[in-house]
Amino acid sequence: MLARFFSLILFFSVSANSSQQEFIPDDKNVLTEISPSSPPSSTLGTSIRLLSWNILKGEIAGWEQELDSLQANRNVILLQEGMLNPSFRKLLSGIVDKTFVFAASFLWEQAHYTGIYNGGSGQILRSQFFRSLDREPFSETPKMALSTDFSLDGVRTLRVINVHSLNFVDDMAYERQLAQALVDFSDHTGPMLLAGDFNTSNQVRWEILERLTTALQLRRVPTNSLPPWQSLDHIFVKDCEVTRASELPSNFSDHPALMADLDCSKILESSAVAF
Repeated sequence: MLARFFSLILFFSVSANSSQQEFIPDDKNVLTEISPSSPPSSTLGTSIRLLSWNILKGEIAGWEQELDSLQANRNVILLQEGMLNPSFRKLLSGIVDKTFVFAASFLWEQAHYTGIYNGGSGQILRSQFFRSLDREPFSETPKMALSTDFSLDGVRTLRVINVHSLNFVDDMAYERQLAQALVDFSDHTGPMLLAGDFNTSNQVRWEILERLTTALQLRRVPTNSLPPWQSLDHIFVKDCEVTRASELPSNFSDHPALMADLDCSKILESSAVAF
């Protein structure tokens, strides 16, 4: 059973430092919602237009205009290395048709939290964060994953998981974080979308990611012609047809912006994986 498989990965973990450092928020303070001035639609619709982008904490001047342009015709937005600061709040709250949820990872430069954002043009039905059990060395900081549910059509639900993977850790720690987050797909019977910065910096890491996603019947969406282990950022889907996918190099981040158009209108035969 796949449940056993994922449970064993988590069981053989080395316990993370149990002392909660001041710059890592308590569980009750991890999630923050940023809502538009008018309520979003209750449903996304079955045509999904995804943007996934590691935005490098907004460190390069001009990122606001770039993000505003990229998100304009997208209805699902996933950001890695976002910030919960006045600039991000102002921009995201000013997008009239989208609600965002932020999952805080740690306090950056003793000023504002950095973390990941999930946003969409439909009402967010549920949010669940997953803080990595392991920490990046030296900084002792975790990485985050964030799962959100959106109603597609009032009947079916799209589950979206945004991942920012650990980087400077061994392969066991890398796999632990992925297993911890991806188990959230186990009880979901509708379409699934997984995207983010997976830090697949070598072939071994890619093989770990491929094995875990294949077990969940998720299909990778190619956005370039490179071998997958030469890309850090990826998109995976289940129960949606890919109609278009691309990536856009950016002068405002060290990561490209990934985009995918998905048709989730068909009710496919696959169902939740038995865990």
